[in-house]
Amino acid sequence: MRLETTLVDVIQRALKFNVDFFQCFLTLKTAGRVVPLNSSDIKEFIELRRQYFKEIYLHVSYWVNPSTIEYNPHRLLKRELLLARKLEFTHVIFHPGSAKGAHNVQEGIDALAAMLNKLIKKEPSFIFVLENVAQKYPSIGGDINHFSLLLEKLENADRVRFCIDTAHAFSFGYNIVDDDKQDAFIDLLDKKIGIDKICLIHLNDNEEDLGSHVDRHQVIGEGKIGLEPLKRFVMHPKLKHIPILSEPPIMSEEDLEAEFKKIVGWHK
Repeated sequence: MRLETTLVDVIQRALKFNVDFFQCFLTLKTAGRVVPLNSSDIKEFIELRRQYFKEIYLHVSYWVNPSTIEYNPHRLLKRELLLARKLEFTHVIFHPGSAKGAHNVQEGIDALAAMLNKLIKKEPSFIFVLENVAQKYPSIGGDINHFSLLLEKLENADRVRFCIDTAHAFSFGYNIVDDDKQDAFIDLLDKKIGIDKICLIHLNDNEEDLGSHVDRHQVIGEGKIGLEPLKRFVMHPKLKHIPILSEPPIMSEEDLEAEFKKIVGWHK
């Protein structure tokens, strides 16, 4: 959910769907600034959050670029994290961003590691979560090997986890449609970052082709990945214990509810 209503509306919607956790943005999509909140909004949100949710996820704005090697004070990120502390978010999800100004992948990974090492020391209340992306270099995090290289540079890797987005993986070029290639991708995740380091799966279908490097979410089962491969992925013995979060395109409340029930039904 992107925060385009009120903060309390977001948490009430999560309660309606009877979920254990939720994810939202705290920035206005077009303006690139943190949403304004009053003390009443914050108080009500925290009361509901403490009563019903053990974990909640902040998705950092796409305006934030953690992998740039050019000077960037990350003012927007600082404002987001300040608000996230007030609201008692537990996890902070990043797209690793683009290695702007770098000469090679390693320089971008080093910049990302340096930023994370600072955040880990400064923000002890959060688990930082890196999400794989659809784009190729200079973007960091499409190639799963980037995360393996990153882990080697972290001073406290226990504070970092990963989110695997199925649409991003497919669009980057990982074939998760064919059973054997899907198994190979899961084995790669286990070898390079460790299944125990994956705390969330973004379960999304994609309108675009395998290897297109275009991230355009589609209703589950109506995209180029398809229903059965996505179901097989999240129900794989290595992954079925990992929480699932869907980021569907804009749809009616009725269709969204049907989508949710479909996914929940797999586990039942």
